[in-house]
Amino acid sequence: MMISFEKYFMRVISVTIDYDLARKAMNSILKDKSAIDNLANQKLEEIKSTIIESCKFTGEDPGRTWISDKEKTNAWIESYTNALPQSFGEIENRLNQNELIMKVSLFEILLKDIHREILKQKTSLLQSDRKIPLGKLIHGGQDKLIDEEIERAVNILERKNIRDIAQHFKDHLNVDWTFDGHILPIVEHVLSLRNKILHEEPDVKVGNDDCFHAITIYMAISLVAIAQCAILYPGGFEPLKDDSNVMEYYREKLKNHT
Repeated sequence: MMISFEKYFMRVISVTIDYDLARKAMNSILKDKSAIDNLANQKLEEIKSTIIESCKFTGEDPGRTWISDKEKTNAWIESYTNALPQSFGEIENRLNQNELIMKVSLFEILLKDIHREILKQKTSLLQSDRKIPLGKLIHGGQDKLIDEEIERAVNILERKNIRDIAQHFKDHLNVDWTFDGHILPIVEHVLSLRNKILHEEPDVKVGNDDCFHAITIYMAISLVAIAQCAILYPGGFEPLKDDSNVMEYYREKLKNHT
């Protein structure tokens, strides 16, 4: 299947819409007092059920615990509802974190898919002087061997830092998606933030600007990279829609998707 900008465009837009919908649902709860009251009462019932089950093992009378005291349960509900805005703020940050992680993953998949398809279209770009055991060729056949070498090359490049990846695309694949290097600092920031969330500081603040940067680099790089590839490697990449109508076309696709 040929690689098209439309496919990758719709993929990231779908993710964006999903997270926006989750935020809107959360914000609608905060604005609805009855929804907040229902949420608090549901949580209280869960706690009551847990305490009742625990009393079966301890032999304690649930009627003598705080869940049977109307004044104390009302105080708990008040405390819970007062804490909800802060809790929802923390949840929103988790949504932002997960959205950024997802978009970075899509970005990395995009680069791997493009790299893989280029090598399929022009196998001469593979490392020609690499020694390969004769047995692999005899038992697996040439096609399987080439596929394995392509995956090997893709995985090796994936492990490098983004500047080395960009340089490899430019020098070896003749595809420059860096906008004269101007986009690389933004890419590095987004990748660094993703790594910080996953490996260093799980509570790090992720703002709406960070999520915007994540989708910006994805959209910009996918657009220019696939446009170049459609010219250089037409067997594996679909050309973009006519330049005069391209943005209107994708705006219409987005409107239909929502």
